[in-house]
Amino acid sequence: MFRIVLVFALTLAIYQSNAQIRSNEEYARTSNIDPKADVNKKKNQTDPRRMRYIVMNEGDGILYGNPCWLEATRKMRFEYVVQREGVPGSMRPNRRRWENTKTFMNLIILRSPFWKVILNNRIKDCRQKSGDMVG
Repeated sequence: MFRIVLVFALTLAIYQSNAQIRSNEEYARTSNIDPKADVNKKKNQTDPRRMRYIVMNEGDGILYGNPCWLEATRKMRFEYVVQREGVPGSMRPNRRRWENTKTFMNLIILRSPFWKVILNNRIKDCRQKSGDMVG
């Protein structure tokens, strides 16, 4: 009898700790830029397994401070990441090429062969709306 109660108590404790972890992840998983957005809605949550990354050596042309630009790239389910070569912890050039190739193929298949043109048009609109474009 004591063993059954002990097993039940341990099972209940593990279940409650897993439930708490799941509820905390639910609130942490959002990529919406709007701070008023409800993170419990399915449309405001992102699946971190489906997010891809394009690793770049230079940060030129990346508008990290522009929320419109971040939303445009996240809608296509990828983000730009800057990692300088030779810095400890950065990817090796062969691994970087391989990861970028997988991301490019994913974008071509799932979005469009013209994903870069579409993204450049969205970025141009974002730059004009926010005043980042000079001239």
